[in-house]
Parts: sequence; structure tokens; C-alpha cells
Amino acid sequence: GSARAGKLRRANKNMPSEVTSKRPVSRLRLAHGMDASVLKGPQRMDPRFESLAGRLHEPTFKQKYAFAFKQAEEEAGAMKAALKRHRA
Repeated sequence: GSARAGKLRRANKNMPSEVTSKRPVSRLRLAHGMDASVLKGPQRMDPRFESLAGRLHEPTFKQKYAFAFKQAEEEAGAMKAALKRHRA
């Protein structure tokens, strides 16, 4: 018994004394800047607001999306005019 004292003991003679390396590995792994909540399941994500996309430069953002802001204002004005016509 004393010769075996330094060796790794098993709970059962039929169990391996080492952890096998042949276990399947998950396909989803964490990339730099991601957190573990991403691996929980499918989520809707907007890449514009991810930390990997960089910092927001507001003047450039307003310049690039000016057409969208203008279109939204025009649509809101058209809806208000239609509502006014409908109520009258």
C-alpha cells in the first residue's frame, strides 16, 4: 500500500485516472470583447452599438444620417397633416 500512496487514486477501479482529451468542444467560443451572455442563445444585436465598432463621433454620424433625419421629419409632418385633415 505505501508504494501507491504517491499515485493518483481512483474512486472506482473501472474509472480512468485522468480526464480524457477526447471530449467534444463547443463550436461557440468567446472572442475578444464579448461576454458569456452571447453564448446563451440567439439575440438581436446591432453592430453599430457594439464596443468592437469603436467610439461614436457625433458630428460625422449626424452628417452621414442627415437624409434619415430629414425623411423622418417629412413623414411626421405628413402624418400630422393627414391627422388634421381627418379630424376636420
